Amino acid sequence: MVPGPWGWVALTRRWPTKLVLGAAVKVPMLGTVVAADLETPLRGEEDPAFHLGVEQPFLGILALRAGGYQAAGGFNLTAGCGLKLGPVALDVAADLDPGEKTTVYATAQFSF
Repeated sequence: MVPGPWGWVALTRRWPTKLVLGAAVKVPMLGTVVAADLETPLRGEEDPAFHLGVEQPFLGILALRAGGYQAAGGFNLTAGCGLKLGPVALDVAADLDPGEKTTVYATAQFSF
């Protein structure tokens, strides 16, 4: 129960709980980062998911990314890039699921 505008309200939504175990390694001299993780729901709400990705930085300001994840329909690919200039970072990524429309994500970050 939590306080609401008209008294106490019972919460019916359960927050998803997941355990994620992963690792990453940076290849010396090339700077390539390879990462993988396994995401396991603790309540049995979903199937476990496996993620794999590679990132290659260029000149310390541009990064190209490729990866994928295991889904119910098979292995889906992802691709993206990032640009970092001082305190400003811009990232764009695409989920290339062949069974659905391609989803594009864009984020901007300012560090201070």
